[in-house]
Amino acid sequence: MSNELKKLVLVRYGQASFIFVVCILMVLVGCTEPKKTIELKAEITLPSRDQEIWEGDVVYFKSAAAGGAPPYSYCWDFGKTIPQCLQPKTDRISFDYEGAYRVVLTVKDTAGNKASDTVRIIVNPKS
Repeated sequence: MSNELKKLVLVRYGQASFIFVVCILMVLVGCTEPKKTIELKAEITLPSRDQEIWEGDVVYFKSAAAGGAPPYSYCWDFGKTIPQCLQPKTDRISFDYEGAYRVVLTVKDTAGNKASDTVRIIVNPKS
């Protein structure tokens, strides 16, 4: 708003009218306060830490996401298998072969932001 227009509104209509006019102009022009963006976060909540198991054992996986622009999509990579995009965001996986598996959860929001979390599953051979 130009200084001349400010002076005209203030002199002619007073402070309250000036504030009203500024608010109306902000809405009409789209000058609203910028939205605060909260960073997207992904978390593997189950298991909450790395696990050591035996061949054939089942591990339950659960995830959570926060921030970003919901709704979210959840994709899991269980190491030696094809990544799976699962809905709902929980699943149980059987690890049938010994080895070290890096399990990665990737969450994507509607704005295209991505966040990841990782746990390791160590599978020991059955004796």
